[in-house]
Amino acid sequence: MNYLHKWHLIEAEKQRVLGNKAGAIEHYDLAISGAKEHQFIHEEALANELAAKFYLSWGKEKIAQSYLAEAYYCYGRWGANAKVDHLLTLYPQLLAVILQTDPVEPDVPASTDLSSSLMSDCTFLDMAALLKASRTISEEIRLDRTICNLLDLVIANAGADKCVLLLEQDSNLQVVARVELGQNPQLLPPISFNSSNDVAISLINKVKHNLEPVLLINPIESSEFNGDPYLRQNQPKSVLCSPILNQGELIGILYLENQLITSAFTRERIETLQVLVAQAAISIENAKLYTELQISFTSLERKVEERTLELKTAKELAESAERTKTDFFNNMTHELRTPLNAILGMSEGLTEEAYGVLNPKQHRCVEVIASSGNHLLSLIDDILDLAKLEAGKLELYCELTQIEQLCADSIVFVEQQALKKQIQIEVKIPDGLPDLMVDERRIRQVLINLLTNAVKFTPEYGRIGLEVAHMSAEDHAWIQIAVSDTGIGIEPEHLNLLFQPFVQIDSALSRTAQGTGLGLNLVREFVELHGGRVSVSSEINVGSRFTIDLPLGSLPFIIPLTKDKSSCNSI
Repeated sequence: MNYLHKWHLIEAEKQRVLGNKAGAIEHYDLAISGAKEHQFIHEEALANELAAKFYLSWGKEKIAQSYLAEAYYCYGRWGANAKVDHLLTLYPQLLAVILQTDPVEPDVPASTDLSSSLMSDCTFLDMAALLKASRTISEEIRLDRTICNLLDLVIANAGADKCVLLLEQDSNLQVVARVELGQNPQLLPPISFNSSNDVAISLINKVKHNLEPVLLINPIESSEFNGDPYLRQNQPKSVLCSPILNQGELIGILYLENQLITSAFTRERIETLQVLVAQAAISIENAKLYTELQISFTSLERKVEERTLELKTAKELAESAERTKTDFFNNMTHELRTPLNAILGMSEGLTEEAYGVLNPKQHRCVEVIASSGNHLLSLIDDILDLAKLEAGKLELYCELTQIEQLCADSIVFVEQQALKKQIQIEVKIPDGLPDLMVDERRIRQVLINLLTNAVKFTPEYGRIGLEVAHMSAEDHAWIQIAVSDTGIGIEPEHLNLLFQPFVQIDSALSRTAQGTGLGLNLVREFVELHGGRVSVSSEINVGSRFTIDLPLGSLPFIIPLTKDKSSCNSI
């Protein structure tokens, strides 16, 4: 026993809920064909009913009508009369075509007794066979196979020895396939019917305009069409041209002819053809929709692949550029440090009068050389640190550090600058502070940067402050260090620019002060690498306050950190 069709039905419902219409279409049809193949008629009926509901919810009433008719007949053959009545109650309009057939009556003279006798031995489709033929068309969702199935059924049952299919493509009717009696259908390169040698152009134009089927007996004798070049040359005995409509819109035309019999297309065969054409309209639109969805999915997949390749290439280029930049920074800092160290060493020797006694003017010159050299060295260090941060190669060497000593060492670096501007330094450090688990060198660099900025942007006779506090909450504790000044302050709209690299807030004082705009960026990076955070508040002409929060640790260790900014305290 095969249960695959049940799985397809469940998968179809799943795809319907997920909104994947193409997937739902495919699995509904596979469920129907599987149930039919293994003669589970009740499940075939259920699959058709659910497919009809799916298409109704989508607004595809024509397609839903076909599946509902299949469900109706399957339930009837199964003997589920109550279910049949239930469907009639729920969908009276959609099932009306089953209960009351309105056959097409061609506007031609009635068939002669001779034609009736010729056709009396032919076997016409009964309702079960007709449903089977209709299902054969509807089971396919690929357009090429749908076309071939349609032409096979038409040539076998409509009384024609030649059939040509035209489909509406790009607002133009194009010949897409043909079949002759005893041969397999041929899919043709689409060509406009006006350029085709397989159809009567004047007849196609009439059906295209009126949207009604036209039946011709001995068309060469018709005053309306006897001038058509195709009819004059081939002189078929019977011609039937039927439109394929979907919701009143022309989507194609079936052109049939018989070279031997004048009354080949009897009423019964025309009725059969009309049923097949109605199903064909639904199936062709269904197949077109599926094809469009497949093209869209294929296009999307191709775009995703192309974009993925672009991103991969861009990532490789960025990584290569990052490596090149890092190597450049490393090489340049090495090349710059070598002569700079010599300059600083010589200036220190001159200051200590190792090479002889200097007069006051010479001492001042040497001090300028030393000061400029130290400033240049600090810039090189900042650039190197930034390069390491961006490359994810900066290492923190964490150990227990006394906060009081860390602050005192940092203040020493700015005391002389503050003294020159007669700026008062206020320090508030409470007793009994716990030791911090930090990279002492990096945090000292943070404090020196903040204190240097405070001195730099505070006018003469101003005041800067360094305040430390032990903070705690329910689940964690931290040390808070604040550096404040009575300087020029910062505009609120500029606060978000402070920590960006190579950015300096434009002001009269900042234009006269030295700096690269890297200091505060490194402050934030170093603090965040320790698992802390930096905040700032400021008021114009009143001053600014920078606050750093550093979490408390317990054990000394060394951590090489990457760009994910793992905390020292995360181990």
